[in-house]
Amino acid sequence: MDEIDDVRINLRISINKSYLPISNLFGVAHTHPHQSNGPNPMFSAMDAFALNKHNNAFNHDLAGTDESLSVYILVVATGTYAIKVNDLDAINDYANQFPTKRQQLREYRLLNRKYNKHYNPVTQQSGDFDDYERDFTKYIESKGISLYKANDDLSGWNRVQYNESEPNNIQTTNCNEN
Repeated sequence: MDEIDDVRINLRISINKSYLPISNLFGVAHTHPHQSNGPNPMFSAMDAFALNKHNNAFNHDLAGTDESLSVYILVVATGTYAIKVNDLDAINDYANQFPTKRQQLREYRLLNRKYNKHYNPVTQQSGDFDDYERDFTKYIESKGISLYKANDDLSGWNRVQYNESEPNNIQTTNCNEN
């Protein structure tokens, strides 16, 4: 099975999944295997599309919840990440630009090409997690999505944002401080 087949399977699982309008499912947790198995150690464009689809299907009125509550969690070797909606109009506009699976797959490949620059096929080693965080935060900058990373002991979360003036172009904000 090649990488394209892996992507198509991932597409069928992530995008074709029917999300019921239930009131007690706020998010999804998943993993991405090591890059040599296909996916990279960071959220993909497909995850962003799935987050939007899940959020739109969720019955916020029945649950009495804020529409930005939906969250996707990703556990990889470099840590535990989460994405959530922070601007409903922006994420819907983003998703509407890619109405077909074929267009979503093209968007997936564009981001994946950036990730692949950090992978060494000889050593089968992924790049530093900062590389992937920088690529993803820059990618989602205007798409209505926020990235968070859990502390190593899972005791708290930090928001991770793209910022050209910061070291490694990454700005972190502790979410647990008042």
